[in-house]
Amino acid sequence: MFKKIRFQMIAVIAIVSIVIFGVLNIAIENKLNELRVHERNFYGEITRARADELSKELQGHLNKVHMIAHTDFLESMDVEAILPYLSSLLNHSDFKGMTIALPDGRAWTTYGASIDIREQEQFTNIFVRNKLYSISNPFFSPYFYENVPIITLSYAIQRESTTIGLLNAVLTTTFMETIISDIHFDSYGYAWIVDGNGRIVAHPDPEININEDYTDVIKEIDVQPFSSSQGFFNYLGYNNEKMLAVYSPIHNTNDWKLVISVQESQAFSQLNAVMTYINWAVILSLLSLISFSFIYANSLTKPIIKLTEVFARAEKGDLSVVADSKVQNELGVAGQGFNRMLNEIKNLTFVDPVTQVANYRSYLLDAQRLTLEHPDKQYYVIVLSIDDFKKINSMGGYGFGNETLKQFAELLNSSLYAYELVARYFGDEMILFLHAENEEVIRLRIQRLLAMTQRPFKIMDIEIHLSLSCGFACHDKLHEIETTIHNATLAKLKAKKLGGNLAVFYEDGIQQEIKKEQDIESELFKAIEKKELYPVYQPIVNLNTMEISGFETLLRWNHPTFYQESIQTIITIAENNSQIIEIGRYILNEAILELKRLNQKNPDLVLALNVSALQLKDTHFITFLKNRIKVIGVKPENLCIELTESTAMDDVEVKLMDLHQIKAIGCKIAIDDFGTGYSSLAYLSRFPIDHIKIDKSFVHKMMNDEPTRQLVSSMITLAHNLKLLVVAEGVETQEQIDLLKHFGCDMIQGYVISKPKRMEEHNI
Repeated sequence: MFKKIRFQMIAVIAIVSIVIFGVLNIAIENKLNELRVHERNFYGEITRARADELSKELQGHLNKVHMIAHTDFLESMDVEAILPYLSSLLNHSDFKGMTIALPDGRAWTTYGASIDIREQEQFTNIFVRNKLYSISNPFFSPYFYENVPIITLSYAIQRESTTIGLLNAVLTTTFMETIISDIHFDSYGYAWIVDGNGRIVAHPDPEININEDYTDVIKEIDVQPFSSSQGFFNYLGYNNEKMLAVYSPIHNTNDWKLVISVQESQAFSQLNAVMTYINWAVILSLLSLISFSFIYANSLTKPIIKLTEVFARAEKGDLSVVADSKVQNELGVAGQGFNRMLNEIKNLTFVDPVTQVANYRSYLLDAQRLTLEHPDKQYYVIVLSIDDFKKINSMGGYGFGNETLKQFAELLNSSLYAYELVARYFGDEMILFLHAENEEVIRLRIQRLLAMTQRPFKIMDIEIHLSLSCGFACHDKLHEIETTIHNATLAKLKAKKLGGNLAVFYEDGIQQEIKKEQDIESELFKAIEKKELYPVYQPIVNLNTMEISGFETLLRWNHPTFYQESIQTIITIAENNSQIIEIGRYILNEAILELKRLNQKNPDLVLALNVSALQLKDTHFITFLKNRIKVIGVKPENLCIELTESTAMDDVEVKLMDLHQIKAIGCKIAIDDFGTGYSSLAYLSRFPIDHIKIDKSFVHKMMNDEPTRQLVSSMITLAHNLKLLVVAEGVETQEQIDLLKHFGCDMIQGYVISKPKRMEEHNI
């Protein structure tokens, strides 16, 4: 009887257990299916993030084309003048070529070709459909890199809201291939790009090019892929592997989509292992004691629920969660796999791929956290920028530059104290979050840091020395961290403007100073069009005859607000943003026109014109100079090109080539501000110069200082020995004239003769 009752009880418990375990198994399987959805959503988040990154990259390039197309210079549609300007921009950008086109389809390129673009996509979009811009699909061009696809970015050139032309810029698809090649998940995932028609835009397999479409990648599929702007689908790859594809739109394109493909077997391997384990657990539990089955089921359910909760929190953006990987079963293995996947996502989200330190997003989050966790510490934001980083890139390419940034970041990272940060900011800039007792302490620490970074770096067997511009600001806990970063950046910009290789602390005056410079820069863009810039002329007098032998051309700005600003300040701002090239061409043209008028009255008068280092670096300067002399019709020997001594001594071998080309045209050459640089007359003998101009500081000082008087006398004597003429600048008194004449000086200029004035005021 007892045996029967026990059997019945066991049977009832067994039946109940089977029902309970059946229901439990269904519930667990539903939970696991939810986990599959969560995991698929993770891949969707990665896809959206990287698609946005590529979209921003394209938008950045399009913004550059937009800025160029909206300059007053392009709105003139003077093709002859615009093409050299566009060619000069290629030296400082990623563009491989540019084209300027008219509404009738005629177009001119920077590589010297005249073409008809009426059959091209951008012509229809901008001139027919009245779009402001157009981005083409990749294609192979007969003019650029036959084995590398290109895309074109086009922008309308408008005058008073009317499209009068278009600017077209060419990019290779290399930057897209670099981005997708960085997206991988060990060996089971990769990224690719398709356009709105399903054609391949970029693919990591070199055998798949833009002439193919998605059917060359997908073997079998049950649905129509890319039917919406974003989503997912399953397919069979050409290696007969079941694949999961997740796609997201790339904005600012022709409906391009970024696709991330992963092997289903690897993507859900941990979840499949969990399901297999559960099935075996149910079978074994039914064969074991009922009590053990209930205990085991309870111990199994809790980890799954916890794992589900971790997945749900991570899906909402909490990447700090950690799954329990200590469970001694397949759930522990699943937890380990999830943690590895989450670490990879965090690396993609918060780690800079070049330097392997934190990126800017991570910096913002961690800086806010440290401020809250350590309210007793005073933090400072430090922005460090490598001076002339383009020169480092030019030494060995981008790989050389990236290795420099990596070693630079490692050095900064090694100097941190506890509860401090270093991160990649933008480009060649790094940003630190340091704490110190007061401003004096942080200044000393920054000085030591700058001294440490000036030690030699050995990159690819090449030894280089870094020069850094540093800006730093004290972080007020009541303000957002972004405000302090902005202040430190302004201080860094001031350090750059002061010549670099120094640190500047942010103070209120910097904000007004930067704002004023930005206002000047903005107004300068309109100065030529408004005819506010104009030349003035100061006479140069022959000391023997006291007759005018020529004039020096100087720049003035008739602006309602900034007319009292030092013209040297204006020129420095123009040099910093490369406006000096356009301004220099304008003044050169005006000066040569004035020389034409002068020589009609006196064929022997000479006109001198200052040229900056940036103008000489313009590859089209010599051509422009030669063209203006020929077209306007003046004698080149009546035009004197003046360079400051410091400009001449910078990159001497290149300057020698430039000066010989100017000399070959027939122009005279003078070294201005002589004595203020680091050269010697013996060294200058290598240059094809005609005369030197003694800086006014020596002329003023020589009357009351015997060493200076002897120095001026020696300059004149040595210059004459080298068959050079001498001009003394800044002469203001008769006593100075008498002494210079005694020394044998050839010519003078200064207020004693005349202030710089418009030519019509000189009564010539």
